[in-house]
Amino acid sequence: KPVDAVSMEDENVEKGYFDGFKTEKYHSNVPYTDYTGDGIRESFRQSCERMKLDKIHCLRLHDAENPKRWEEATEKGGIEAMLQLHAEGKINEVSLGMNSSEYLLKYIRKYPTGTFDTIMMAGCFNLIDQDGLELLQECQARGIKVTNVGIFASGALWGSTHYKYDGIPPEVADKI
Repeated sequence: KPVDAVSMEDENVEKGYFDGFKTEKYHSNVPYTDYTGDGIRESFRQSCERMKLDKIHCLRLHDAENPKRWEEATEKGGIEAMLQLHAEGKINEVSLGMNSSEYLLKYIRKYPTGTFDTIMMAGCFNLIDQDGLELLQECQARGIKVTNVGIFASGALWGSTHYKYDGIPPEVADKI
C-alpha cells in the first residue's frame, strides 16, 4: 500500500520496511500483509505490473504462520485465490514458504494432495534443528518439492551470533 495510506499502528504494516528494507527503485509502497483472497489477488496484480508480466512461475504464500494469517489464508479465501490463479494459467506453481514446520504441515494436511507444488522451509532442518522431519516425510508422500533454506541455522553454524532472527540460546550454543 502507499506509505501515506498506512499507519505505523496498523498490525498489517511490515515495520521492517522502515528499518532499512526499501523498494523505492521498484515502487513506493510499503509491504502490507493481507492473506485474504482479495489480498492475494492484489499482491499478484501488483507483482505482475512491476515485472511487466501477465503470468508468474511460482506464487508462494510467505510467512502466513500465526492464527490471524492462517485464518485469512484458509477461511477468507487466500489459498482459494492462489488455486484460482493456477486454474486460470496465471501461475504454474502454488507454494508455501515459512519458518514454522508446524504451520507448513498444517497447511499441507488441510488441503488435498496436489494443492501445493512446492514449499520453502526455513530453518526447520539443519544440523541443529530437525523439527521439519515429519514435514519432509509428508512432502515426499505427496510429491511436493522442497527448498530447504536456513541450512546454516541463520549463520550460527558458521560463526555468526544470530540464530532464528535472535541471539544464540545456551542450548543451541551447546549443540554447536
